[in-house]
Amino acid sequence: MKARDYAPDISPVSAPAQSPETVAMRTRQLLDGRGWCLWQCSALGDDAIVVARDETVKGFPAGLPVYTEAELEEISQAADSTIHLVHEAKKLTLPASGEQASLL
Repeated sequence: MKARDYAPDISPVSAPAQSPETVAMRTRQLLDGRGWCLWQCSALGDDAIVVARDETVKGFPAGLPVYTEAELEEISQAADSTIHLVHEAKKLTLPASGEQASLL
């Protein structure tokens, strides 16, 4: 998975391919700061997702699937087919605003 940073106005900022270590460090900074970040996931067909620290985080862009850190930890142990099923289910159940629905 590769990260895509977004400016405060949620405009995309191009980022070159980054090492997993760099992505992990930047993700941790954003989760510790504002509570969420956006990833563009090659494992999910380059779909963008919101990664949130936990279920209480608000203020992220609407219209994207949301995964908490705990969900990502759990789903990372699953088979690829299961990961894709969960992702498709999340896309079908997107909330109307920047709130998340948990499927796990």
